[in-house]
Amino acid sequence: VKMGLLLSKSMSPNQKRLPLLSQSLKGSLVHPSASSSTIVRAIQRYITRLLTKTLFCCPLAGAFSALPEKEEPFSLPYDKFVSDVTVGGTGAYFALQETISSFKKLPAETPKVFIATSNLLGVTPPVVNYMSLGLQKHTLAYLVQIGNKGYPDKGYRFYLATQVGEDGGHPGPEMSGEAHAIAYSNLIQRKERGGWDIRFIKDGSILTEN
Repeated sequence: VKMGLLLSKSMSPNQKRLPLLSQSLKGSLVHPSASSSTIVRAIQRYITRLLTKTLFCCPLAGAFSALPEKEEPFSLPYDKFVSDVTVGGTGAYFALQETISSFKKLPAETPKVFIATSNLLGVTPPVVNYMSLGLQKHTLAYLVQIGNKGYPDKGYRFYLATQVGEDGGHPGPEMSGEAHAIAYSNLIQRKERGGWDIRFIKDGSILTEN
C-alpha cells in the first residue's frame, strides 16, 4: 500500500499523468542533443534515488521523443534516435540491474517485485509515427520477460503494467494515479506471479494479463 501511495502522490493533479523520467531528471536528459554518456549518468542518478524509497521502480521515458516525418519512418535524425533509445534501453537495464542488487539485500519474507510502467506501444505491433518510443517500450517488455525467465527460483517478480480503457484501448481522460496505485499495490501483495503483461482499468482492477 505504501508503494502505491508514493506513486499516487507523484501524479500531477491537473494532468492526471504519471511523472515522466525526463521530467524527473530536470536536466540534460530533457534536451534531445544531450550525449549518450550524459543521459546514462542522469538515468543512473535518478534510479538510484528512486530505489532508496521504493521496492519497485517505474522507469518512464520519452517525454520529448522526436517524431519522424509523415510517411518517412527513418527520417528521424540519428542523434535524436540514439538519445531516445538510450533513455529507454539503458535506463531500463540499469533499473533492473540495481533492482536485483536491492532484492538480494532484502529479508526473505519481503515481496521482491519490479513493476515497469508502460503503454500499449510495448505490447502491440509497430506504430510508424512512434518508432523510437515504441522501441523503448518493446525493449522494456523484453527485459521484463528476461527477468521472469532468469530468476525462476528466487521469488522475484517482474511486470509490465499499462492502464487501458475498458475496451482494451488507450484510456484517454481516464488515466489515473489512483488506478496505478491500486493495481501496483495488488500486484505487490500477490502470492503467485501470474502474467507479466498487466493491463488494468480506471478502478485499478486487471482487465487482462498475459
